[in-house]
Amino acid sequence: MKSICKLLDILFLISLILFVVLSAVMLLIQTGALFTLNGELAVGIYDAIGAKGGLLSAVTAISTFILGYLRHTEQPDD
Repeated sequence: MKSICKLLDILFLISLILFVVLSAVMLLIQTGALFTLNGELAVGIYDAIGAKGGLLSAVTAISTFILGYLRHTEQPDD
């Protein structure tokens, strides 16, 4: 059970970091596109990163949900 929790911890941490980095990159590029009045760039970066960010946030949420149940019931080492 502990190995599953460790694996989910790693999955959670990696997906959370990647989600935050992708969101920050998209925000910075869209802000630059706003100041340069480049609508195609803003839409293009959203199309390129939006789906990947949604997938990463879903992985983060699901791993958090599962970890909440696994950690709630303390199990001895397998």
